[in-house]
This record gives sequence, structure tokens and C-alpha cells, in this order.
Amino acid sequence: VIQSKTLNHYIHISSVEFSLKHLDELFGSIKGQLKNIGVCFFKNGKIQLSILNFTFNRVSNSKSMYPFFGIANTEIKGMPLFLLIMKGSKSINLHFKNVYLNYYGKWLTYLDKRRQRLEKINGRQKPKTVISTSATTNPEAAPISKNKENIKLQISVSDVTIGLIPINLKSKAQLVLQKGNIEMTFFDSHIAIQSSINSIAVLLIDDVN
Repeated sequence: VIQSKTLNHYIHISSVEFSLKHLDELFGSIKGQLKNIGVCFFKNGKIQLSILNFTFNRVSNSKSMYPFFGIANTEIKGMPLFLLIMKGSKSINLHFKNVYLNYYGKWLTYLDKRRQRLEKINGRQKPKTVISTSATTNPEAAPISKNKENIKLQISVSDVTIGLIPINLKSKAQLVLQKGNIEMTFFDSHIAIQSSINSIAVLLIDDVN
């Protein structure tokens, strides 16, 4: 723990490992590792969390490893992959940089089989759900409450790669987001969303061997 003129406390954690075992008999488990974690508690009340490296892998029941979240370019070092800044409980900023997120088409079959199994167990009786919230993409048109302080969540991404991996094909598609922003404002029972993407590219890779 380190103290300075602008910080109340600084905490550094070298590594954290965790596993979520047997989430589903088809899906398997999730194993993850976080490295070089820094937490800053500023005297003005701001909290900053940074992570320089992390990996998340799905581990099948046959012990096969499927990476789905981690660092995209390992040659770039010393920059946070994930940065969280909180100014009180009403303002949250998230930033992702140089990370990849893989989605495997086989996961859809797992979800479908799980749904069929649950329907069989429940006698095909689907629970009734009542949703009373609403959403809008135009903050100016939404009736923002003046009596309560709104919660703002800002998400920014740079050099983020989203991989789409099909079933039984040695190929994949990659969606590359060089820069993008999402701003969400929560007030009463409404959600206002603004988003912008400055640069996006789609890559198709025929052979991933």
C-alpha cells in the first residue's frame, strides 16, 4: 500500500487466479487469471482500477481449452487492458484496449440443448415474466428526472477484436473496433443510450490452422 499527496491509498496485486467449475454439463468450466492489478483511492473520492493483463478460458469436460477473452497483441506491454474509473456511485467509466473476445458457434447448441432440457424438466411450462422498464436512444426526448441524480455509465473501446468462430469449419470472422464509445444514462425507469464508432473493419480468415 502506497500513500502520496493525491492518493489516500494505492494497492498493487501481482496475480489473481480463479475458476468457475461445472457451470453446465455441456459447457464445462471457466478458468481465468488477472495480472498486475492496481487500485488507486484518490483523496477527492475517485477510485481507479487498472489491469495490465488477463486471460479467460473455457475448459470443456474433456479438458480442452478454448480462450475467449484476453490480450489481443502480446507485443504491446505496459498499457492497461482494462481501466475502471468511479467518481462516486453515479459516474462509472470503463475502458477496454487491445483485447479480444471470441464467440464460438458451438455455444449456441449448448444453450439450445440446455433450454430443451429445462423445458423437459419443467413440463414445458414457461415462467411468466413482467417487464416494466423502457429504453430510449434519444436522451433529449426522454423525461430525465430532475429530483434524482442520474447514473452515468461510459464505455470506451480501442483496438478491440471480436472473433466469431463457426461450427466444424477451420475459419473465423473478426470484427475489429479501432475506436468506439457507448454512453448509458439510467434515470427512473428509463435508459438513454448514445453510441459512436469511428473505425470498424471486418476480416474473414479462411484457414486458422
